[in-house]
Amino acid sequence: MKYKNKQKITKAVIPVAGLGTRFLPFTKTIPKEMLPILNIPSIEYIVKDAVNAGIKDIIFVTSARKKALADYTDSYPWLEDELRKKNKIEELKLIQFLPKIANYIFVRQSKQLGLGDAVLKAKYAIGNEPFALLLGDDILLNNFKNITNDSILKNLINSYQKYQSIIVLLKKIEGKEIEKYGVVGIEKKIDQKNFLLNSLIEKPTFKKAPSDLAIMGRYILEPKIFDYLEKEQIDPNTGEIQLTNSISKYLLDKNNVYGVLFEGKRYDMGNLLGFLEANIDFALNDKKYRKVFAELLKDKIKNI
Repeated sequence: MKYKNKQKITKAVIPVAGLGTRFLPFTKTIPKEMLPILNIPSIEYIVKDAVNAGIKDIIFVTSARKKALADYTDSYPWLEDELRKKNKIEELKLIQFLPKIANYIFVRQSKQLGLGDAVLKAKYAIGNEPFALLLGDDILLNNFKNITNDSILKNLINSYQKYQSIIVLLKKIEGKEIEKYGVVGIEKKIDQKNFLLNSLIEKPTFKKAPSDLAIMGRYILEPKIFDYLEKEQIDPNTGEIQLTNSISKYLLDKNNVYGVLFEGKRYDMGNLLGFLEANIDFALNDKKYRKVFAELLKDKIKNI
């Protein structure tokens, strides 16, 4: 298959089929992506990151259990009418926001076979185009001052337009925490934030990690990656198809892979502490809640 180059990136894949077992019993009936940061479900921040980078079409790779996600992206005219009647304009804007900003496509991942399989499920929705991949657990921010228009993904898209190859987001990780991530080896440091890579290893031991740079939840992928994913075997250690392995093979076939360093804040919404930290930080940076919430925290801490 021949692939076109220098296309605009207008599509993004967001895998959301995971079971969310760390949030049971809540996730027995409600997707963990619907867990709120204050009053906004975390998935909305992921979508906003993509849309602020110029993405028009969002492909959710989901499961039969997560119909609430599709419902959340839909319009609710009866509720909008009620809010108008009661002159609740701010609330009206909140519920109209997500349905208006993008087109949403839902494809199913019927078996839990990992990130590589989830990306492969989006093949026919993507077609012959480069695309973004955003993991649904990672809320990434440069700072709270520009939270409305912030987009980490935009930096990756800019790098793709320059290099025309796979781009991954990187963050420095200290110590043995590196064992939880895919880790990259560096062929060349282009500048302070851009690197040419020579290897990718999924969850290496601390001693075998080729660097202290881990892959975060943002990628720009070439459609060529589907060829590699289709040939990828299930990892016997994890029972999953590893995207990192397919990108490694893409690299070994003399294709370049680049990394862009992220130095902002990451919230891991896949675990309870990350969820709690996000809510605390967002509350302390919210004009409406910061003073009252800060006083509340002070009182609570005094009693510990």
